[in-house]
Amino acid sequence: MGKCIDLTGMKFGRWTVLRRDVDRVLPRTGVSEIQWTCRCDCGTHKAVAGYALRRGSSQSCGCLNRDNFLSRMVGKRYGRLVVLNRTEGVHHPGGQIATQWLCQCDCGNITSVATGSLSKGTTQSCGCIHREMMVARRSLDLKDQRFGHLVAIEYVRTVDGHRMWQCICDCGREIQVSAKSLHSGGQQSCGCRGVLILSYDTVHAHVRRIRGKAETYLCIDCGEQACDWSCSHDAELIRNSKGWYYSLDIMDYVPRCKKDHAAYDRGFRAQL
Repeated sequence: MGKCIDLTGMKFGRWTVLRRDVDRVLPRTGVSEIQWTCRCDCGTHKAVAGYALRRGSSQSCGCLNRDNFLSRMVGKRYGRLVVLNRTEGVHHPGGQIATQWLCQCDCGNITSVATGSLSKGTTQSCGCIHREMMVARRSLDLKDQRFGHLVAIEYVRTVDGHRMWQCICDCGREIQVSAKSLHSGGQQSCGCRGVLILSYDTVHAHVRRIRGKAETYLCIDCGEQACDWSCSHDAELIRNSKGWYYSLDIMDYVPRCKKDHAAYDRGFRAQL
């Protein structure tokens, strides 16, 4: 065995070597590993292997990696959010602390978001994306679109929060119908054809026809490519004979990937 080089007083990254520590015997090989008591610039004391100091594989107690991570996070963009700084973490019941980041949304709002929510794309704004989707729901232009035997001619007015459209029926009669009734299929004629309640499959086909394939959107939960149109559980729901819940209003559906769609539905069933 070669002569041991005295590292006392030397500095390796943020480590300052104070003295030699008790050698550590590796359990698998029985080889002794020289250890040194070191003090990190942050004040932490720890025994570190001599080879780890000389090779540079250990340069701090871990604070260097945390600081590097902090510098990489600050200024990084996640959707509409730009990371400003690290903020106080959230304590979970198990004792774990979830790191939180102070972020500024493109709309100007400041919000605190967990690291996982940013990296997984679960949170991409302060909530303004969802609000904009709701506004789009109310302001969707229905002109010249067909709904059963009705064709929307022009927007007329808003009554109690419902946008009313002047429609012409195939029989030639004109009536005013709310956008919700048109989207849901609750009214598909002036009355000359009766009222039709759409099935689960028919509504989903109607959603795809009017709003397009879900695959052309991003999942509202994770930001990845969506696969399904997922019905909001805050909507007025209908339960079919198979136990499936759905809404007649096509604007009650949002794009989700299969994983988040399944998780969303499991959460809803658990509350029933």
